[in-house]
Amino acid sequence: MMEIYSFDDLEGLVHSVFHNLVYFSDYEDETIKLLATITYNYLRICLTQVRVNEQEVKKASLYLRKIPSIPAVAYEKMKGDYILALHYSYYTTAEEIDKVLKKVREDGSRPGFFIGFKF
Repeated sequence: MMEIYSFDDLEGLVHSVFHNLVYFSDYEDETIKLLATITYNYLRICLTQVRVNEQEVKKASLYLRKIPSIPAVAYEKMKGDYILALHYSYYTTAEEIDKVLKKVREDGSRPGFFIGFKF
């Protein structure tokens, strides 16, 4: 649904999330998962713009990193790390993440762990 907004409108909405929803210990896992999904989708949209706004990519990636590494959001965080690795041309890291993501898709389950990748 985020795709129906203009990028400028979406940017304002997402910035409101990034600035106002920062006390993760106050939220249920479902809320944290929603925040991770929004952040991943925004990051993906940022990276598919004709002219990528690196400042917005950085904001989204920082917020995604701040989201707690709990099992409920491991998949979204890995997908975010994957597209960032591709964006920054860290192809070896992207391949490693892709192997894990493929395994998760093949198994039809979400991982109960989180592998953190540093760029």
